[in-house]
Amino acid sequence: MGTREVVAQRVQSFVGRVNAVWLSDLMSQRLIDEYVATRRLAQGKKPASTMADSTIRGELTSVLAMLRTAKRWRMVAGEVPEIPRQLGPKSATVKPPCMTEDQFAALKVTLREKPWTVCYPDRESHAGLSCDPADWWAGLLAFLFCTGCRITAALSLRWTDTDLDRGLAMIRAEDAKSGRDQHMGLGDAAPFLARIRGFSDRVFPWARGRSTLYAQFRAVQDAAGVRPPACRGNHEHTPACSFFEFHALRRGHVTTARDHGIPIELIQDQVGHAALAMTRHYDAKEHARAYQFPSPPSVRDWASDLRRNAETPAKMA
Repeated sequence: MGTREVVAQRVQSFVGRVNAVWLSDLMSQRLIDEYVATRRLAQGKKPASTMADSTIRGELTSVLAMLRTAKRWRMVAGEVPEIPRQLGPKSATVKPPCMTEDQFAALKVTLREKPWTVCYPDRESHAGLSCDPADWWAGLLAFLFCTGCRITAALSLRWTDTDLDRGLAMIRAEDAKSGRDQHMGLGDAAPFLARIRGFSDRVFPWARGRSTLYAQFRAVQDAAGVRPPACRGNHEHTPACSFFEFHALRRGHVTTARDHGIPIELIQDQVGHAALAMTRHYDAKEHARAYQFPSPPSVRDWASDLRRNAETPAKMA
């Protein structure tokens, strides 16, 4: 769900709960205070829990932003209410971890030297697959890091939308979070994709559940000894906090590209962000054809080897 849909959902939910008829009815601090008091007693996501203050703050942030816009357009008069103090100060934003070049390179080395680390996807359950699981994972991780693509969009990528000779790919509008076609340069991911090409219409066919996908990714990280920094998020920590999520590769792409001096406008176009501010947020520290992503040296060397041996078919199990 995109940002606009989330804001619209929050505003509609708020209006429904307070039984407001006119927009001007919302311009009441007492109404906001009563809303907070009621929401704090509501059922939370977990059993026997109540709604978190951070959730209520997020709902009110969207509503009050809408009211400020309405006032600027002179649709309402008066002072826009404020977020009640009992919700406390807004917690500091903690950026999720991004994967570094060295950590990404370590994953690639592990897949090459310890291919038994992963066992899915397998050809028994994935029709049209003609490569080993390690080759499939090497292709997926190279694609995510070298393009900055989201994992959901990557799993939807079709061979008909991929041009390995020109090093280009397109995520269709129905598969892109932005809702529009997204063009991207493949960079050094192209030879990895050429190695896994089979008979499936999808570049990365995956017939199992998402839990298995994430478990396999964690197994690769475990074997490579790759770990994110200690989790500083304000939530109940679980074993998953000790591993990178796929989105860390997207953040790693943005950070690596910025470190190598690629203009942020090109990065924004590559990763498909609607706002430049979001691309800047992804940074931990022109068209797809003009976009040359600087892969880590170990990956560039491996990609060069694959290009030189392009006539060699993918290893069969």
